[in-house]
Amino acid sequence: MKLSNIFFLFKKELTGIVRDQRAILLLVLFPLLCYPMLIAGLSYFQNDVSQRLMSYVPRIVIVDNTDGLIKNAIEEDKRFEAVVSSNYEQELNDGIIQGVLLINTYKNKQYEVQYLFDSTISESRRGYELISEFMTHYSSSLIDTALSMQGIDKEILDPIYFTGKDRASEEKRAGLSYSILPYFMVISILTGAITTGMDLTVGEKERGTLATLLSSQMSNREIIVGKLLVVSFTGVVSSILSVVGLCIAITMNDTTSSQFLSLSLYRILMILLILLPTSIFLSSLIVNIGMYSRSMKEGSSYTTPLYMMIIFLGVLTTIEGFNLNDSFYFVPILNALFLLRSIIFSQIDIKLYLITLLATLLYTVLSIHLSLKLCEREEVLFRT
Repeated sequence: MKLSNIFFLFKKELTGIVRDQRAILLLVLFPLLCYPMLIAGLSYFQNDVSQRLMSYVPRIVIVDNTDGLIKNAIEEDKRFEAVVSSNYEQELNDGIIQGVLLINTYKNKQYEVQYLFDSTISESRRGYELISEFMTHYSSSLIDTALSMQGIDKEILDPIYFTGKDRASEEKRAGLSYSILPYFMVISILTGAITTGMDLTVGEKERGTLATLLSSQMSNREIIVGKLLVVSFTGVVSSILSVVGLCIAITMNDTTSSQFLSLSLYRILMILLILLPTSIFLSSLIVNIGMYSRSMKEGSSYTTPLYMMIIFLGVLTTIEGFNLNDSFYFVPILNALFLLRSIIFSQIDIKLYLITLLATLLYTVLSIHLSLKLCEREEVLFRT
């Protein structure tokens, strides 16, 4: 294979992609503009709902079978709106009221208080939080009054003063907010690879330009390697731009984002060193699928399961506390996702890093070897 022919084809195909407005929209503008707009929009609506719930006054029904002290205290609290209902259970199910407070007498002059609410409704959950807070403070005030009447210091009930101190570094705490980044890194590689890889293989089959290219002075292997480099390059670029877009969005909405954006050069290089073979591996898979497919429609039916599988694996990285055994770091894609997460969390294990890097390189070599074998078979190249 001649490197000059490979880079000539690389330059030619890349120029075609740059001139394609649809490709530029998907690979550049979408990650840089849509991701920030999406996250900013979600953050806006989330904050709006949160603020509304914080100021929300729940409507509750109080069924009091005692002396009425608790009922009177709640009615005087402006955080609640006490209402009367003859069918409170149905109104609670319909969302007309947010809770029902049942107050009965218990043994030893105690109160038995039960609060009915609907956990599937945010307003009802908010009412439960408020009533729980009220009961804690009201119970404490009753105890303080009883102790004062007996001349007993209330601190006798708290012999232990307990506090906790978070020792996690700023980088780790910021990394927790960015656990979704590995998912977007890898899914963006796949999106970029599918966008260009399918067009450069099965797309050229449909347009009839692949046969013309195969009849040129370049060998089949040079053509496949050139296309593979283009697909890998666009995958990496799409991944990096997606991360940039996400960081821009989080910078505008997250006070800890500056800690993440101040990544050391060492960690940035480690991330890129994993993204590169991962991009080549996914790109070679897409090229193989594209060469084998008869049409874009058939190719889409093959890439959809791959896309769904990577989405599932990516979601696993967002589950707090979910970690892999060392043996799972030999599984392609899954190992890269969790390794990227560990780098972001500043929990780098060199042994697992090397396992992931070597395993990904091995799978990449095998996939490229399959690409080179497929390009030698005319029944695959001209399969229609």
